[in-house]
Amino acid sequence: MKSYDQLSKLNVNLGQLVKHKTYHIEQKNKQLTEIAYTNAHQIRGPLARILGLLQLIAVDPGNTGQYLIRIDNEANDMDKITKEVGESIELTILD
Repeated sequence: MKSYDQLSKLNVNLGQLVKHKTYHIEQKNKQLTEIAYTNAHQIRGPLARILGLLQLIAVDPGNTGQYLIRIDNEANDMDKITKEVGESIELTILD
């Protein structure tokens, strides 16, 4: 009977551990989903501006230099955003 009680307690403890781990994984997945959503929207702005500037180059090639400077700025903004998101993901995963 003592073995049965011990086994029963182990099963209860195991069940609680599984619930805790499952909850923790669900929270991490939720955080990663939010990061991905934010990343997609933050990147969309600079990307849309780059596409618009490329269209301006096609219709106004005389100002290509100015447009390229702005494209460079937007690309640098995108790079910054992706680095920040990468850091957020690392912190979320390691937490």
